[in-house]
Amino acid sequence: MVIGAADNEPVIGATVTVVGTKIATVTDIDGKFSLSVNESNPKVTISYIGMVAQTLKGTTNMKVLLKSDAQVLSDVVVTGLTKTDRRLFTGATDKVRRIESTFERSCRH
Repeated sequence: MVIGAADNEPVIGATVTVVGTKIATVTDIDGKFSLSVNESNPKVTISYIGMVAQTLKGTTNMKVLLKSDAQVLSDVVVTGLTKTDRRLFTGATDKVRRIESTFERSCRH
């Protein structure tokens, strides 16, 4: 079971991967997961966006507390629209034109 350390709530959709293999799964709505592996107590990595990933020795009915990674959460990029002089703009851009749909044409008649 994977639980958030800050709120003690299940972490839904955390990735659980067996180290050194392609075996992986995600946690369910209750933070629970199940893996079928041939070796006993394999190392597993548990990760979730905005939380510190952990690599632990896998056990039956293991409980993992994931801590918030404030450093990752502080790096947020917000984009928006603004009017800029072409001579001052240094990025890449593309113009998207609206294409009239068949539905719009039929509504006018």
